Amino acid sequence: MDRNFQFNPKYQELTLSAPPSKSYSHRAIICASFADGISRIKNVVVSRDVEATINAMKAIGADITLDGDDLVIRGTKKPKIESTLDFKESGSTMRFLIPVLGQIGFSFTGSKRLLERPLDGYKDICGITLKPNQVDVKHTITPSRFNIDGNLSSQFVSGLLFLLPILDGDSIITLDNQVSKPYINMTIDCLEQFGISIEWDNDIHIKGNQKYIATEYEVEGDYSLSSFYIGMGLLNGDVSVVGLPLDTYQGDKVFIDYIKKMNGNIEIGKTINSKTSMLLGNNFDLTDNPDLLMPLAILAANAVGVTKISGIESLRYKESDRIETTLNTLQEFGVNAYYDKQLIIEGKAILSGGDFLSFNDHRIAMMIVAGSLVADKPCVIQGIDCINKSHPGFFDLGIGEEYEANN
Repeated sequence: MDRNFQFNPKYQELTLSAPPSKSYSHRAIICASFADGISRIKNVVVSRDVEATINAMKAIGADITLDGDDLVIRGTKKPKIESTLDFKESGSTMRFLIPVLGQIGFSFTGSKRLLERPLDGYKDICGITLKPNQVDVKHTITPSRFNIDGNLSSQFVSGLLFLLPILDGDSIITLDNQVSKPYINMTIDCLEQFGISIEWDNDIHIKGNQKYIATEYEVEGDYSLSSFYIGMGLLNGDVSVVGLPLDTYQGDKVFIDYIKKMNGNIEIGKTINSKTSMLLGNNFDLTDNPDLLMPLAILAANAVGVTKISGIESLRYKESDRIETTLNTLQEFGVNAYYDKQLIIEGKAILSGGDFLSFNDHRIAMMIVAGSLVADKPCVIQGIDCINKSHPGFFDLGIGEEYEANN
């Protein structure tokens, strides 16, 4: 049953802790699960996506327990898969594990939307059989040179990087049309923390016969999710975010630069503080950080002038078609916006409140919350459970209340 939430626009003065990086959490859990020994992954929030990775690793033999905000993981030396894995809605879990678990052979299922997400990046590498409600994977990948067309996702490259270092021989990955390159750097960074060495110049060079080493690893704060917090401060508030690293491989840190281009009032230090600003429209290319579309689009909706956002075509294949659902949400806010090879948004001073759909997409739901702060009446979101996919604590900010729909 859908839950519904109503947000009343009002001035916000908040100090918030950055949620742990979901992207780094997935990577660290996988690395620890293949390491010989016990690892401790600190600062983890078990969202639905992270839970999907945890359950998959347990199913192949890793011992994983929750100790407060930490995961204690004893890796498995001989992974075994005895049943169909359920990846729920987690595209990261699916694409990261297809190469390494496909060496054993396995089947997986998931939500309808997950099973519709493209796997073309693995077409010539991994043996994949698509069935109506299930995907079977069985292959034997050997050390080689791999040419990856990365125009859909960086996750195909990251998936190979979990496997290739433990093969008996060296490999090279050549990238073509690669989007979201910073996420590949995040994978390489995490692998290095677990003893795996990878070099990336023009190509990615992977030495074989390496081993994962158990370690203690702390997940850093997430810029992608925190961008909504920061945006709320810019739209109508005074928001301080604690726990975002200034030295990071997270590509979405560029959101800070984007804010400055829009004339945002922001202070950078041990905390990142954003305050109500007269934002100005600008042009942005999100090829390397497409997940910033939703927080950037809602800022553009309230900015003076026109904003043009390109490099977002890969977002058609996410939890929703995020080009269409972002456009629909902007239009529901009364904003003049359209898509023609780029998203074009004409800002306005006051947005139109009312009833909104989340489209079962956590980032769309967070976008609506941010927009509610500059709307002319309360905004009602139908179906907020989608937020648990990435950030279960988001609706604890205290700016709205749950209600029972009249139906």
